Amino acid sequence: MEAASETSPSPLLALPAELIHHILTFLPPTTLASVSATCRLLNKHTESDHLWQPFVNANLPKPLHSPAPAPTFRALFAAHHPHWFLPRHKIWFSDTEPSGKVIIARYDPRLGSITAHALAAERGFHTFELWAHDQDVIIHSFDPRVNLDLNQPVLKLDIDSSRIEVNRDHHERIPTTSRVATRPGIELTPRLSREILMDCSAPPGIYDSFLLARPHPAAITSVQTSVWPPLILPSVSRTRNASVASYASIGHRPTRLHDVSTHNFRLRRWCEYTGRRSSPSTSILSFNSAPFANTPPRNTLAESLFGNWMAHPGFSSSGGGMNVRIGDDVSTYATLPQEAYTPTANKPWRGIWCGDYSGHGCEFLVILQPEKEEEGPLPRGIVEGRMAGIFGGGGGNADDNNNNNSDSDSDESFASAQEVMSGSVPPLQALGVADGDLETVSALAAGTVASGSSDRATRAAGKQRAEDDEYSGRLEAIKLTGDPNIPRGEHTFIAPDIGARGLIRTATEETFRGTRIVRSAGHIAARGFRDDCYTPTQLILISHNRLAQYWEEYGHISYYVRVDIDSLLEIS
Repeated sequence: MEAASETSPSPLLALPAELIHHILTFLPPTTLASVSATCRLLNKHTESDHLWQPFVNANLPKPLHSPAPAPTFRALFAAHHPHWFLPRHKIWFSDTEPSGKVIIARYDPRLGSITAHALAAERGFHTFELWAHDQDVIIHSFDPRVNLDLNQPVLKLDIDSSRIEVNRDHHERIPTTSRVATRPGIELTPRLSREILMDCSAPPGIYDSFLLARPHPAAITSVQTSVWPPLILPSVSRTRNASVASYASIGHRPTRLHDVSTHNFRLRRWCEYTGRRSSPSTSILSFNSAPFANTPPRNTLAESLFGNWMAHPGFSSSGGGMNVRIGDDVSTYATLPQEAYTPTANKPWRGIWCGDYSGHGCEFLVILQPEKEEEGPLPRGIVEGRMAGIFGGGGGNADDNNNNNSDSDSDESFASAQEVMSGSVPPLQALGVADGDLETVSALAAGTVASGSSDRATRAAGKQRAEDDEYSGRLEAIKLTGDPNIPRGEHTFIAPDIGARGLIRTATEETFRGTRIVRSAGHIAARGFRDDCYTPTQLILISHNRLAQYWEEYGHISYYVRVDIDSLLEIS
């Protein structure tokens, strides 16, 4: 009886094919791959593209209807596993000092490749005008053209990328095939720990490789820990961005799938060239010679770039030749949670922006509008020292000595804000509500007025609530790319409260008519990020897609423009 039960088919296999397929749709891809190895029947079921197509499309902004150039969606998913997180998160920024770099990752269905190109901006034609509110202030025009630099990809993972392990102890590049895996004296590292050599159309002698990263435990991460992204930026996970051995240690790399960070990765670039050779040597190794003599010819990256000859990294003096590998540079990349830069009705300024930084050119930044419970403490430079009177005490007048024309407006706004904070009637006059209607609003709140006579007051109260929702909380701008003064990963300005407490005035001059102007603090420093501090500024909320910043001590106004990320994801 026991023997019969051991040979009897599984009840799962006795189900109709439609039910088996439906059950398999609930499995994640790794489990689905394991199921395919159990028996021929389930293997046949798991080959269905209806199961694998959703896994691919879940990582792309627009669904694919064909797996080409791969034969099936299953083959396409496997070819880029576990790298699908790159196009899924799309926006990546590096820790390269001081400028950093922002790249946009996309899947190119024409080539079957995951590629990433640098985000670039041209400032365009520049003009200036004097500010009607203060003739001593210059307004610099800013109409940037933001595009991807398509001349050369920063990252490129082909569907048939040649995966090659760099063995630093033996100074040679080893194809990750079973034919060389058993070579004596060579111990291959785990698959997920290996580097992938990329064809990024670099000049001859320049090499690029891709490395997966391991997340750094949040429990042991502090302000003193070198991690990327920095702690002032929101992130699901962070990774170490300091290594004395150029991240060669296995401790920086994942060994198992659950060790892989899907919010960080690294790119390595180096220069490699060979010295003069008196005779053929192993310093330049042909793919048709040992130890590759028994390996069938294959169109690898090195062959396509340099024919059949490829220089090995590191150093080798066998046969009188010598290879030199120099300039080993590793950049760590991170992404942002999508909700951090996606605007909402109550947080309309969230997003990726391009700012005008005068002689430094265009720079990219992320503008955050954290929820009240997510707000951290303001930087010490804002609440201490000369700025304490403006922000440290809950809101002083930042421009008493700079804008005499707006003194009364600022004082009135601050007084109104104090009334609001104390629980009195909101200043609905600013919304065009007459004094008599204020009494109606108060009566309406007390329930002592007929609904017919309160329509206008109700609409005004609704408008006030909508404005309070839109203009509330903190607005922080953090650089994703930087300059020698303020590098990437640092605040560029902060508006602690864009609501009533931070309101300076509503502009009446033609250039910014009707625009809300709030107190803010701009981050400045000497070259090399020395002696950094905050200076009084005024943030001009022109629209949800355009901002301006008045730098009071420098007498000029510069602009910030939202970047349309979705338009950059299109592949033409």
